[in-house]
Amino acid sequence: CNDSFVGPFASLLPLIGPFLASDDDYFGLTDSWEQRYHIQSSFFLIKQPLLSAQSFTSFFDEYSFPNAKDDVIRLGEVELGHRLMLAGAKINVHAPYHHLAGAWVRRFDATIRRLQTYEEWTMGLGGYDAARSLAPSRGHVGYAINWYLTFLGNIRECIARNPQHVFWDVLIEDFGVPFVKRELISRNPAGIPEIHRIGAVVEAEFGTKSLQGMIADMKRDSILTPPPTTISSQGETIARIPGGSEAISP
Repeated sequence: CNDSFVGPFASLLPLIGPFLASDDDYFGLTDSWEQRYHIQSSFFLIKQPLLSAQSFTSFFDEYSFPNAKDDVIRLGEVELGHRLMLAGAKINVHAPYHHLAGAWVRRFDATIRRLQTYEEWTMGLGGYDAARSLAPSRGHVGYAINWYLTFLGNIRECIARNPQHVFWDVLIEDFGVPFVKRELISRNPAGIPEIHRIGAVVEAEFGTKSLQGMIADMKRDSILTPPPTTISSQGETIARIPGGSEAISP
């Protein structure tokens, strides 16, 4: 596991136990179809017999150890997985891409219904008539709906995206993955909507201490973004602070 994750928020044994008890050689938390099929290297395990195999040792004999991130992914993560697969390694993936995509599509209606409870959507139903005329796109809700519809089209058209970003909530809630991608919180390069929900989802699945630990980790690493928060139905932002206190702002 590398430092691109925040976590783990829980024991890893439920994830790796089935692999350790199997005759598989190579385990990954997730796989990806970007560039070409491979196991994502942010979390993977290789058993001892494969470590001494020619297909594995020859890879590192030839590896140039580049510094640029794109080259590390292309020549390291993607190439290693491809070589091991061609060599006949038995691969086990905890959350395969097609399973994640299926789970995401099944919850699509619920996702849209959740967005329709946000203040940006309901403002025309209360005392927000003036504001409604100023925000025909519904702010973040309008953006989120368009993004989700576009991504649904990507799935239908078999356009691959980074599963650890686009399926972050499915990984936690449906597959019990106790990690969140650090870059998703700090930069969100794909512009994924509703990342403010990360804190609430982590807390619901793994407890308040896990949320506090995530916020502490963000502060320690000087991540230049406010922590993912819980948004109440009254429009208050509730950010839980390590130590048990809460900061509430209108």
